[in-house]
Amino acid sequence: MRLALKISREIFDSKFIVDLDAMLSLYHEFFDYMDTGIRPRWDVYLQMQDLDMLRCFTARDEGHLVGYALFIL
Repeated sequence: MRLALKISREIFDSKFIVDLDAMLSLYHEFFDYMDTGIRPRWDVYLQMQDLDMLRCFTARDEGHLVGYALFIL
């Protein structure tokens, strides 16, 4: 099986949050971030995006999110 990864910069928005939650749920058996007490403040990330303080880079395979990196400026 060959991955056809597409790396791109995306806007951090509500659609990305849905994709991110879906990706993280796939890794639930390996690492359950919800059990660690981590509760991402998506509203803060959305504010940083609106203020042009956030960069979001993604890796997608056939449209499915498989990796990401967020940078706060």
